[in-house]
Amino acid sequence: MSKFKKVLKKEAVENAFHNHPVKNLESEVQEDYVKGLLFIAVEDETFDDEEKKYITSLMNNLGVDESKLSEFEAFAKDPDEDELIAFMDRLRAFEEDTRINFLIEAVVLAFKDGEFDESEQEMFDDYLEMLELTDKKELILHMAKALVDKNIDLALALYTADKEFFEKFDYLFDIADIDIEKELKDLYSWDWVKFKLTDGEVEDNNLVAAKPVTTRQFCVFLNFALLSGNLKQFADTKQYDYGDNVVIKNIDNINLDFDKLFNYREDESNSDIVGIESVDSFIDFVNNKTDNDTQLLKIIASSYVITLDEVTKELLTDNLEKFIAFINYDNQGNKMRYIDINGSYYQDNWHELENNVNYTFRLMKIELQQ
Repeated sequence: MSKFKKVLKKEAVENAFHNHPVKNLESEVQEDYVKGLLFIAVEDETFDDEEKKYITSLMNNLGVDESKLSEFEAFAKDPDEDELIAFMDRLRAFEEDTRINFLIEAVVLAFKDGEFDESEQEMFDDYLEMLELTDKKELILHMAKALVDKNIDLALALYTADKEFFEKFDYLFDIADIDIEKELKDLYSWDWVKFKLTDGEVEDNNLVAAKPVTTRQFCVFLNFALLSGNLKQFADTKQYDYGDNVVIKNIDNINLDFDKLFNYREDESNSDIVGIESVDSFIDFVNNKTDNDTQLLKIIASSYVITLDEVTKELLTDNLEKFIAFINYDNQGNKMRYIDINGSYYQDNWHELENNVNYTFRLMKIELQQ
C-alpha cells in the first residue's frame, strides 16, 4: 500500500468514526461506552496493541480524554461491586440502537487479537442478557463477522435483508472499507453475451442475451431471504420455499454448502447454480435491489426444435451446456423447453423438469434488435 493510500485510508476511518452513534451524546455516556468495550477487550486477560489502537482511536474521535484509558482498563479488570452495579444500570439505559451498536463493536474488538475466545463469548452472552438483546444475537454476530472478515457477500445479504437497520451501523462498514452500493451493483452486473436461436421463431426477431447465474449471486440472494425471514424450510423436509415458490426442492442436491447460512466454495464462485427449482424470486430480487431489468427468456416457437448456430456455441463458456427457457406453443399455455446446447432437445413441462435436480439455471434477458 502506498503512503498516499495509507493516509487516505486513515482519513476515511477517522471520518467514519465521526458518524459514531455516541459521538454527540454526553461525555459520561461516551465514557461508559468505552468502559463497556474494555470489559470485552480484557476478559481474555490480554489487551494487545490492536485492541488498544482501536480503543484509542475511538476515544480520540469521540473526544474522550485518552489519559483516562488506564483508569478505564483498571475498572474493567477489577471493578468495585457497587460501581459495577451502577455502571450496568447506565448501560441498560442506552437507546436500543446504541446497545446493538455497542455489542457489534464489542465483538469486532474481541477479534482484534485474532480470536473470539470462550471467555469473551461468555462475556458477550452476559451482555446480551443484561441489555435484553438475546433475540438479536445472530444478527449481531453476523454483522460483526461481516466486518471482521470483510465478508462482502454477508454484508450484501444483511444490507438487502434490512437496509434501514443496516444503515444505522453503516459507519462500521466505512471503517472496514466496504462500499455496499458499489459491491451490490458489481455483483449483479452482467456483461450480456448475445446469441441467436435458429430453426425456431424468436418473438419479434429479438436478439437474446444470456449469462449464467453464478453460485455466488444466488448464494447472496438465498442468505438475504434467510436473514429477512422469507426463506422457509417446508415442514420437516429438505425443501425450502420463498413465498409461494419452491426455491430448493432438496437441499442436498444444490452446489452450495449450508450451515446456518449458505456458502460456496471459493473456486466455484463463478460456477453455474444447480439444483434450483425456480428463479422468479431471484430475478425480482435483482431487479428490485439494482437498476437491472432482467427477465426469463420467453420464446414463441412453432417448432418442437430450437437449435443454436455454431457462432453462438463459440460465444458460450466451454463448460456451459444447458439453458432453460419458457416457451408457448400450440395454444396450450406456458410450457418448458429444456435445451442442451450440445444437440439433444427435451420437451417437458415445469413439474417434470423440477425432478431433474442437476440442471443449470441460466438467467436470460431479451433485447430488441437494433
